[in-house]
Amino acid sequence: GDGFFANQLTRFKAVSEVAGIDVSEKAVELARGEFPHLQFQEGSLDDIPFENNSFDSIAMVEVIEHLVDIDGTLQDLARILKPGGLLLITTSDFNWLKRIIIGMFYFEKYFYPTNPHIRFFTKTTLAEVLSTHGLQVVKYSWNGSYLGLMPKGQMVLAEKKQS
Repeated sequence: GDGFFANQLTRFKAVSEVAGIDVSEKAVELARGEFPHLQFQEGSLDDIPFENNSFDSIAMVEVIEHLVDIDGTLQDLARILKPGGLLLITTSDFNWLKRIIIGMFYFEKYFYPTNPHIRFFTKTTLAEVLSTHGLQVVKYSWNGSYLGLMPKGQMVLAEKKQS
């Protein structure tokens, strides 16, 4: 993105260094121009250009639902995350009530072939796919709600298991 979220992380005293990666050259140029004190680079989550065990934490904000190779990405994220490190993921939620509503009223719109969301996660499926890569959910919460009845999205904090 434009680097806003990465820059916000620098406001916490516990954060000493922030790096950002984006597939879009234009987004990286924008982020570098806006926040020159941070490290941004163009790259793909199919082959993340960082050393093994080099990050204490990683944030994926509204990204995972757009990825084709979920397993490859999570494997690479686990590779660059230090043991005990944390992975924060935000994504839309696809709970049973939302599935019913979409199926009944919005199926064509929601599953239109050019919709940029190509993956859909429930609390359970996200935890399962993380677990297969040595990442255990330690905190789960809703990211907003529809009238307090169901989540708009979900936030998951997963920890890389100690080796």
